[in-house]
Amino acid sequence: PSRYFLENVDQYTESPVFCFLRNMPKGAHLHTHGIATGDFKKLAAYILKQDNLYVWVGSTTDLNTYGVFKYLRAIDIPEEEKEFWKFCSEFSLDFIYELITMPKTVTSDEKTAPRPWADFQTLWFRIRFLSHTVRTWSGKDSFFWTILEDQYRAGVTYIEFREILAAEFFNPYDRVDADVFLQAFADTVELFKKENPDFLGAKVIFCALKIETRQQVKEDILLAIELKEMFPNYMAGFDLVGEEDTLKPLNDYTEELILCKTHGLPLFLHAGETLHTATATQMYDAVAIGTRRMGHGYDLINHPSLLKQVLTDNIVIECCPISNQVLGYSADLKNHNGKTMLRHGVKMTISSDDAGMFHYHDPTYDWTAIVVAWGLDIFQIKHLARQSFECSTLGKEITGVAEKKFDIAWEKYIRKTLKLYADVLETCYLSEH
Repeated sequence: PSRYFLENVDQYTESPVFCFLRNMPKGAHLHTHGIATGDFKKLAAYILKQDNLYVWVGSTTDLNTYGVFKYLRAIDIPEEEKEFWKFCSEFSLDFIYELITMPKTVTSDEKTAPRPWADFQTLWFRIRFLSHTVRTWSGKDSFFWTILEDQYRAGVTYIEFREILAAEFFNPYDRVDADVFLQAFADTVELFKKENPDFLGAKVIFCALKIETRQQVKEDILLAIELKEMFPNYMAGFDLVGEEDTLKPLNDYTEELILCKTHGLPLFLHAGETLHTATATQMYDAVAIGTRRMGHGYDLINHPSLLKQVLTDNIVIECCPISNQVLGYSADLKNHNGKTMLRHGVKMTISSDDAGMFHYHDPTYDWTAIVVAWGLDIFQIKHLARQSFECSTLGKEITGVAEKKFDIAWEKYIRKTLKLYADVLETCYLSEH
């Protein structure tokens, strides 16, 4: 955890702690962004199999970013652009994978915020159309299905995905309304639950971008309120996202965000993903506006009065340790602020943020990071994983069911792990004697 994650992914994978935690029940995954939750090696393979999916290989322009993916009909491509739009299937898996993931080797300056954000935002520009194509989320052949499979295999039984509402949705060439996307999402989740009865489900936290005008955010919120009424079991709440140090602050949108409270739409606001005191005031705004959970909240520990208020209001911190390191907020996870927050009694969940772009998808990596860096024992690990259901929007009744299922799964996990290590110790003993 003291080493830069992107340069040491294999060391995580090969560690005994990772092996110990891999099959652990992990509860709910509550801070993860859309298709970046998934395995991007699988996404690269998925891209290569798609009909009429093109990639722009020309220079970055006002209209197109180098490496952007888009479903196109040949007839819709302007004559002057035809040489720059290429079928994805013409390229190798490695080329596609490199386009959609962070560079593994960077200079020391590139490891400190805000520098990594430049590469990170470019990746999102490249996959934005793919992320908002209904096909990506619909049915067993979708990339979304592989996400559900991998998360469930890793011990996650409930997920809340953040998804940008400000973006247009496509199917795959033509624009469609957001409810078409959400219906596809809901249908796929229900199908997965039918095949995997212990999986509790998934919801969407729709987000607006902090580059939008107040009017645009207001329109997003009103649409989100409407979608919440249409899909109460699949729509969790609302958030504002984007780099905190460079984009508009939360208090630019206070009036609009209060609409969420007025209409009963829960807020899960990003705040405190910063190293700068001036920007950190957004945490105060998030708490004042009434956020139920705070995305990252990394700088909270440096604001004692606000920390006290967070404890009083029972606000949950969505901690994403590896993301915080990759994007330059915590070079050594042993010094990550989450460790101190946990000691102060702050309620916390562990999540992976945009793992696919960071060369992993299994939340076991984040759990391995904090177990090693923060010196957590088995009781603390279980408590963190189990309380994630309570921090979700599942509701009291389903949370109770989830916790009972978790307890059964945890006992099986411990028994199986003890037997495995007992067999290993016995083998070692016999080989020595």
